[in-house]
Amino acid sequence: MNIQNSYDPTLGMTFEEYFGYSQYEEDPHETPEEPVGVVFDADEYDLFKVSFSDAVLSTHMAMADALEARLNNDNDVLRFYSDYTGRGKTSGAILHLGEMIESGQIDRVLFLTREIAGVEEVYRTFKKTWPHINVVPWSTAHRKGRTASNSDLQVSRSNVTRDEAKVAQVVISTHAAGKQWRTRGEYPLGQNFDIVLIDEYPDPVASGQFHLSEAQGLYEKYQWGKMGKQAKAIRDWMSDLQEAKGRLPRPDWAKDIDPRFPKEVLDLAEAVRQGRSFIVTRGEHRSLHWSRLNMPFEGKALLCSATNELEGWRMDPRLTSQSLKEHRGFPTDYSQVKVTFTPWPREPAKVNNAQLKDPYTVEQLQKAIFREVAHGLPKDDGETLVLMPKTLRDSLSSDFLWQLQKSRGQAKVYIHHWGSGIGTNAYQDCRYAVVVSLFHQNAFGIHQKIKGHKLHQSEMIETYGANSKEVTTTKNNEHARHIIQMLNRIRIRGMDTTHSHPYVAKSAHIRWIATPKDTERACGVLETAFHKIEVDRSAVEDEIEVVDDPSQVRGWEQKAKVICNQMEKAGRKSFTSKDVGAEFACGYPKQPRQRQRFRAGAEDLGWTVVPGDGRGKPTTFTKDIGRQPAD
Repeated sequence: MNIQNSYDPTLGMTFEEYFGYSQYEEDPHETPEEPVGVVFDADEYDLFKVSFSDAVLSTHMAMADALEARLNNDNDVLRFYSDYTGRGKTSGAILHLGEMIESGQIDRVLFLTREIAGVEEVYRTFKKTWPHINVVPWSTAHRKGRTASNSDLQVSRSNVTRDEAKVAQVVISTHAAGKQWRTRGEYPLGQNFDIVLIDEYPDPVASGQFHLSEAQGLYEKYQWGKMGKQAKAIRDWMSDLQEAKGRLPRPDWAKDIDPRFPKEVLDLAEAVRQGRSFIVTRGEHRSLHWSRLNMPFEGKALLCSATNELEGWRMDPRLTSQSLKEHRGFPTDYSQVKVTFTPWPREPAKVNNAQLKDPYTVEQLQKAIFREVAHGLPKDDGETLVLMPKTLRDSLSSDFLWQLQKSRGQAKVYIHHWGSGIGTNAYQDCRYAVVVSLFHQNAFGIHQKIKGHKLHQSEMIETYGANSKEVTTTKNNEHARHIIQMLNRIRIRGMDTTHSHPYVAKSAHIRWIATPKDTERACGVLETAFHKIEVDRSAVEDEIEVVDDPSQVRGWEQKAKVICNQMEKAGRKSFTSKDVGAEFACGYPKQPRQRQRFRAGAEDLGWTVVPGDGRGKPTTFTKDIGRQPAD
C-alpha cells in the first residue's frame, strides 16, 4: 500500500515533485514530521502579570464557558470554539485549564499545537503562569534522545522522558503526534485525559492509494476460500477500472470484506463503503485514492480556530454551520490597516507552485520583492514579514536574503511561507508585510480534504475534477482561510489599547504582489473578513492578464480562446484542427464533448466553425475582418 509521499507510478515521479507541495498523509509505521516553526520570545510569560484589553477579557470568559461545556458534555462529538484572531483564545484556555486543575475539577489535559515552536511557547506560558502544575512539552525537540529537524530552535527542555510525561498533569504536544497515536491505536502517554485542547485546524486528513499491481499481488497471495474469492474480485474490479469511464458504483467486495486481510486492504474497503474514495487518472493508468478523518480524542476535544467555518469541518454532515461559529464575538475593526496591491511581473506570469522554481521566475520575483521591501515601505524601524509560496521561499538565494535584510537597516525582516506558522505569535511585532501571490492548492489535495470530511454521501465512486462546484467552493475557502490566518500573524492580531474602541486592531501597512486574478480573490476575502480595512488596488485593477500558452488555462473552451487569440495576433484568418494539433502542445481535443466546448470558445470570439466530416476532412475555423464576437 503506497502513501502519497512515495514514488507514484501514475505520476512518474514523487507526489511532491509533481504537485509542488506536500500532502497531509502519514505512514502509520513512521513518525510524522512535526513542523518546527519559530518561537515567540516574550519577556513575560506569566499571564497573571499581563494587562489584557476588555476584548481579550471577554474572550477569556467565553473560553471558560466553552471548556466547562466540553467537560460536562459526554457525547462523542468534537466541539468548537471560534473567535477572531488575536482575541486571547490560547491565553484564555491556559488560564482556565490551570484553574480547573488546581481546583480538582480535572486531573489531566492534552494541549495540541500545529508546530514544535507552539509546544515551546505554550509550555513556557503554562509553566510561568501555573508553576505548581506538572507540565511537560512532548515533541522531537523536547524528548530525551530525539532531535528536531531545526537545530536553531532553542527549547527550555530537551530531556523529557516517557515515564515523566505519562504522569504529567498537562502534556503539550503537536497535531502530528496526536494523529500518529490515533493511526497506530497506541497511546504512549495514556488516554486518561479529561480535556483535549486543539489549537488551530489540524489538517486531519490521512490518505492512501491502491493500484492494479497491488491488486494483482493480493490475488497471488490469497487464492483459496473466501479470501481468495474476494482477492480475485478486487483484482478484477481494478482491471475493469482501467477501462471504465466516469463514475462507478461501489463494488460488492467492499461490503463484506474478510477481516483477516491486511489492515491496508480493510482501510481500502472501509473507504469505498463510506464513499471516501475517488479515481485518479494519469495517462493510461487509473488508481483508487481515499481520505479519512484522523482526529485523536474526538469526544474530549475542543478545537479552537479563527476559521472553523472555512475549514474541512463544514463538509462533515454531523456538524452544523452554527456549531462552527460558536462563541464568535464582536468583529475586529481594521480601519487602521492598509493593503496596497502592486502588479505581478509581466513576464513570466506564473503562480503555480511547480512553476515558481523556474530560475527566471525567481529572478523576476526577487526584483519585485526587493522593490517593495526597500522602496515601497516607510524608512523606519518597523519590522517586516515577507510572505510567499513555499516553493518560491525555498528557491530564494542566500545573497538575496542578505540584501533584503540590509535594505531595511536595523529593522528585522522575516521571510516566511504560506501555511506555516498558523497561530504563532513570532511576528506579532511586525508593522509591515510584503505578500506574494496566494496559497494555491491543486484540485487533488482539495478533493482529499472533501472526501476526508464527508461520510456516506454518494453511492458512486467519482473521478476527481478541478471544476466541480464543491472543489471550487473549497478552493475559495482555502484562500480565505490562509489569508485570514497569515495576515493576522503581524501586529494587526493585537488590539490597539490606546484607541477608545476596544475592538480596533493595531495599525499596519501591507504591500501585496499579485496577478489581477489573485487580486480579485484577495480583495473579496479582505472586504468580507477584515471589517473596515483600507484596500488600494488601483495599480492592478485595469491590468489584463494575458495568457499565451493554452496549457496554462483549464477547460477546452478557454484553451480555444487562447489559441484563437494567438492565431489572430499572427495575422491568420483561418486555421484547422490539424493546425492546432501540430502547433500547440495541448493538441486538438479528441472527445466529442471537448470538441464542442472548443468550438463554442472559438465562436464566442467571432470565429466561424465548419466541423470536419470524420473521414479526414478537418474542422475549419475562419474569421472575417470586422466581425464582432457573439454577445
